[in-house]
Amino acid sequence: MSYVGNQPPKTPIDPITSTEIDDGTIVGGDIANAAITEAKVANNAISTDKIVDSAVTTAKINNGAVTVAKVSADIAIKTQANTFVGAQRASSTAVTSSSGTINIDLSVNNDFTHTFTENTTLANPTNIVEGQSGAIRLTQHASSPKTLAYGSFWKFPNGTVPSVSTTNSAADTLYYYVRSSTFIEANLVKGFA
Repeated sequence: MSYVGNQPPKTPIDPITSTEIDDGTIVGGDIANAAITEAKVANNAISTDKIVDSAVTTAKINNGAVTVAKVSADIAIKTQANTFVGAQRASSTAVTSSSGTINIDLSVNNDFTHTFTENTTLANPTNIVEGQSGAIRLTQHASSPKTLAYGSFWKFPNGTVPSVSTTNSAADTLYYYVRSSTFIEANLVKGFA
């Protein structure tokens, strides 16, 4: 269109509002790549209720974009010292014996429980990683006490292999610490009542 005289002043483009995005007026295809920068997003503008479940995947986060400074103080970070102000509770995984053997996978949990049904051997665990520690709570058979032997990785103070309690339904706990992939320090505490 041509004008005689002065052109009318240009009208500034109105900013996009959340309403236009919510109602579908503005869709992803209308936004150029890299058009939305950190400077264009107001502080606290993106809240959890505005993010679709599973919309933010690792592929959509730049390497190094999530730093310790950008994570809430309420989230524990494995490479940082953390202070917990609430109680932390570990779960336990029940393990059974089969053909006289208890097999434990240490990648599953730190703490385990076992109720005796037969004379059995606590085999050398799988997925042993140095530094892991935990407990195995043992409950003796209710009417016919059983015995427990140990695989070669289980090491006890002074080399003395302990026997479990022999009273019906006795409660013992085997505490352990993994010193190496073939050496598990263990201490059996017996007869909780």
